[in-house]
Amino acid sequence: MIVPFLVFIFACLELFALIEIGQLIGPGPILGEILLTGVVGVILLQIAFGRAIAGMIVQLFAGRFTLRDLLRRRELLLLLSGVLLLLPGIISDIGGLILIGRYLFSRSRRTPPPVEDVIDVEYEVHDEHR
Repeated sequence: MIVPFLVFIFACLELFALIEIGQLIGPGPILGEILLTGVVGVILLQIAFGRAIAGMIVQLFAGRFTLRDLLRRRELLLLLSGVLLLLPGIISDIGGLILIGRYLFSRSRRTPPPVEDVIDVEYEVHDEHR
């Protein structure tokens, strides 16, 4: 029951922000901003969806697909930023730009998974040709 209410409040805030900023800078720049961020959002969704699906397929065939790995993927930031930029509104565009910044300035903190099929041994080399 609370989720629809929060969506309604968010839509009202978006509309209010669009009207207030539209009155400051005019309808042309606002329309341009909405169209530009919509196009950027579609492009980001195409890029991120392809990368995310490719990574998930590789993990699925390797038998290492988990929800935790999916949520840790950096491509998820691009997917969310694309969705936010696609929504018309100033607040969602700011959120999308913040997520793009996090994507661009974050390093991949993923460590390689431990290999379980490795046998660790110690050995010595004996040189018999002296």
